[in-house]
Amino acid sequence: MPSRREFLQVGFAASVFPFATPVDVPSLMVERKDIATGNLRSLYRVVADVRFADGAAFGLEAERHGLHVVRINGDITDFWVNDLSLRWREEAASIAGMTAHGPLFCLERFAWDHGLRVVARAEVPGVDEPLVSWVIAPRSEHR
Repeated sequence: MPSRREFLQVGFAASVFPFATPVDVPSLMVERKDIATGNLRSLYRVVADVRFADGAAFGLEAERHGLHVVRINGDITDFWVNDLSLRWREEAASIAGMTAHGPLFCLERFAWDHGLRVVARAEVPGVDEPLVSWVIAPRSEHR
């Protein structure tokens, strides 16, 4: 049975997989240390819902990989108004995160207006309110 740390590393890798250097998915599941960081810098922000231990740990793992993490408590308003909406007016920048469904729903709706969409999404098991690991990217980056 994987440890919590291994689960979070795999969850992080899965959420940023569309931006990583090509890797063999089965070996990624076995070699959890082999998280490819080739193109992760293309992510503008990583959103972590810190109301949940798994969300907070996800944010720490993203920071460990050198990414800029935005911590939320279920409310994306400040992030949207003071950061992301301004960036998306200039450029359709990719973001990733681990949040509850509500924040993802809002971000997904905003993304549509800027030519972006959810290109990767995975449910995180074992928590009271289901968490989702996701990536929002320009439609052209969807594989």
